[in-house]
Amino acid sequence: METPMTPEERFTKIENLMQTVVEAQAELAERQNVLAERQEKQQALVEQDRAAIRDLIVVSRTLIESQRETDVRLKALAEGIKELRETARENEGKIEALIDTVDRVIRRDNPRS
Repeated sequence: METPMTPEERFTKIENLMQTVVEAQAELAERQNVLAERQEKQQALVEQDRAAIRDLIVVSRTLIESQRETDVRLKALAEGIKELRETARENEGKIEALIDTVDRVIRRDNPRS
């Protein structure tokens, strides 16, 4: 069986217990402050990431729109090139006919050849 404590012993025990609780509370408060600072830094990083993502979305949309415009222009250029090739083929025949005509005229005017 335990021996009963004197009032001074009880008071000292309670005082020691309260001191331990106060120290533990102070340590927990310090840890909480450290965690709050970390959370603020993390929140700032999250906000920076969100802003960067928004910027990337804008850039992405701009690139998509530019690509669409480029596709339209390339299609138009391809059509223009196709038309130029057809015109060149038509002109080749005309040029050959013109060369033949010039050759005949030259031979007719210069019978020595």
